[in-house]
Amino acid sequence: MPSAYLQVGAIGSNLDTSVYHRFTTGLDSVNHVLAEGENVPGIDVPVMRLDELVGQDVPLLIKIDVEGHERSVLIGGERTLSDPRLLAVIMETNGSGAHYGISDEELVNMMRRYGFAPFSYDPFARKLIDSQQTDGNTVFVRDRAFVEDRVESSRQYKLINRQI
Repeated sequence: MPSAYLQVGAIGSNLDTSVYHRFTTGLDSVNHVLAEGENVPGIDVPVMRLDELVGQDVPLLIKIDVEGHERSVLIGGERTLSDPRLLAVIMETNGSGAHYGISDEELVNMMRRYGFAPFSYDPFARKLIDSQQTDGNTVFVRDRAFVEDRVESSRQYKLINRQI
């Protein structure tokens, strides 16, 4: 599997691959599934399950940022999330699921059932920080020792005023 993979589509819990969701366009990082009655320009996007997208090539890390639809991604990724090769999941936990009746606490509990613990990450210290808060991005880690070693030993990147 390549180190990064790009595909147009939406990840959800639906087994029916003929399902499409209509998404907003032109809203940059806050594009979202159009709600019923929302009359703005959009694009139809095919929906698939995470398990279908990943197949047998389970990555070390997955980033989930789906504007409140995280629960559907987790439901559609049962095999992937259960696979011990997946060591970390970065997931947006900012309360956006409340719009759909889903709490961040429910997402944390789902991830715990798959063997992941919630952390925040300090990129300047390159450290995982024990976290019970879910505000922003939560790093869910299955193998803390491996992930900590990986982030501490990876190459540094130069920013404008410092390195991380």
